[in-house]
Amino acid sequence: STLRKIKRKYKDLRIIFINAEENLDLANEYSIVIFPTYVFFENGKPVNYAFGVQDFETLDEIIHKTYF
Repeated sequence: STLRKIKRKYKDLRIIFINAEENLDLANEYSIVIFPTYVFFENGKPVNYAFGVQDFETLDEIIHKTYF
């Protein structure tokens, strides 16, 4: 899957899956209304978002622009 490929490429990147429907408070805190939503954090704060299903190349580009 795309996220497995991402995890293999970015071994130090921590990926956490949260079911927003079961964690409404968290979903509201980060304004999640589209599924899936990818939230990229740095120092505990969101620094970038991606919405909807993303392919490997797109997520790879977003991660690279966000962290490198």
